[in-house]
Amino acid sequence: MPSKLIRRKRHNIWLCCLVASLLGAGSANSIDLLGVYDLATQDDPELKRAQQEHQASAETLKQARAGFLPTLAFEAESGKTRQNIRNSDNPIYSEGASTFSANRLTLTLNMPLYRHTAVVNLRQANTATKQADLAFENAKQELLIRVATLYFEALAAEATYDFAEAEHVSLQSHFEMTQLQRRRGLASITDLYEAQARLSAVEARVIEAEDIWDNALQALRGLNANVPAELSDMKPDLEAIPPLPDNVDTWVTSAMNGNLAIQTQVYWFKVNENFRRLS
Repeated sequence: MPSKLIRRKRHNIWLCCLVASLLGAGSANSIDLLGVYDLATQDDPELKRAQQEHQASAETLKQARAGFLPTLAFEAESGKTRQNIRNSDNPIYSEGASTFSANRLTLTLNMPLYRHTAVVNLRQANTATKQADLAFENAKQELLIRVATLYFEALAAEATYDFAEAEHVSLQSHFEMTQLQRRRGLASITDLYEAQARLSAVEARVIEAEDIWDNALQALRGLNANVPAELSDMKPDLEAIPPLPDNVDTWVTSAMNGNLAIQTQVYWFKVNENFRRLS
């Protein structure tokens, strides 16, 4: 495998470990980001498609290399002839009926010194294999980003629901206290209606936040139906680390040079250009 792909794989592993370090331990029934990613790799159709194309390209490369190998052919032939000579002036062929057999074995070994078609096919197969390798790595990287996005969206939706529920508990207590004060003549009817309105508004927010949280979980389960409802939360003592180097131009240059999608398209163009020259 090319060294660039090895570095990309190490980079993806480092990224997974970094993201996992941001999460807390969670309970026994919860799942963290890496757990969701492992489940997603089992069912993701885009990753499966890229994996199948990667395996097919490796087989195509083997077939292209076979064009440089010698070929060995073996043929066997067996026949039986019956003849009846009624009249012959040649003493070699006697008159009368006779039967004879004919057997032949042929072993042919061909070793090409130069085969232009095999050279072109191997060059084409090498380019297609590199393109499939990059596409497979890009599919894994995109799946990682997609899983992380859905995971943190679900965590954010859960946090929003918890905040709305806590606010609902607080306003429920405030409303009950206002009712008690109203009965004792310590609060006006306006205070009671205001407390009731604030309680109704937060109840609506709780319902909305619960729906958003449920939709986020369903989106996460779209990656794999076995994702549980409880997710490992962020660490409470998480400290944001600035990027190094802290230079936008450096990261833009790195993204342009190491973008797997762009490199995949470059090799895709080379493959089609080779097909055009062969046609």
